[in-house]
Amino acid sequence: MARREATAPLLAHEDPRDSFDDEELELLRKEEAKHIRRERARMVLCLGLAIILTSSAVTITFYFAKMSLGRSRNVIMMVSDGFGPASQTYGRSFYQYKNNYPKGEMTSLDKMLVGSSRTRSSDSLVTDSAAGATAFSCALKTYNAAIGVDPTGNPCGTILEAAKDLGMLTGLVVTSRVTHATPAAFSAH
Repeated sequence: MARREATAPLLAHEDPRDSFDDEELELLRKEEAKHIRRERARMVLCLGLAIILTSSAVTITFYFAKMSLGRSRNVIMMVSDGFGPASQTYGRSFYQYKNNYPKGEMTSLDKMLVGSSRTRSSDSLVTDSAAGATAFSCALKTYNAAIGVDPTGNPCGTILEAAKDLGMLTGLVVTSRVTHATPAAFSAH
C-alpha cells in the first residue's frame, strides 16, 4: 500500500488581513466603522419614522372617532318601580305561552339596552323607593326615606341636572304624582 502525503485541507482558512500592511488595515477598520455608523443611523431613522407614523395614525384615528361620535340627541331612562328581573322573566314566559312562541323567542324588551344596578340603601338591607330611586338618579346610596341627598344629608346632583349642564333638554314623565318617592328622587333635593 502506498503512503499518501499530507495535503492541505480544501477549505483551509487564511485571514485575508494577514496579507495587508498596517496602513491598509487601518483604512479597512475606518471603512468598517463608517459602514457600522451608517447602518446604525439608518436603523435609528427607520425606527423614528415608524414611531412618528404610528403615533400619527393613532392620533388621527382618535380624532376622527371623536368627531364621528358626536352628541347623543335623545336619552330615555325608564325606571319601572318594582319591576325587576323576576318580573321580566315572568313577562317573557307569559308572552311566549300566550302567543305559542318557542322558549327562545325574544320580547321587545329583550332587544333594548337594559341596565341594572344595586340600589340597596346605605342603612338597611331592605330598600324603600326613595333610597332606591336616589341611587338611580344620583349614582350614590342613601338612607331609607331620603330623596336626592347623600347618607350625610347633603344634596346630590341628579342625572337630569347633569344632562342640563351639558346643554341637553330634560323631562320627567310619570304615571303617578311627581311627589311620589321614585319620581321625586329625580326632581327634588
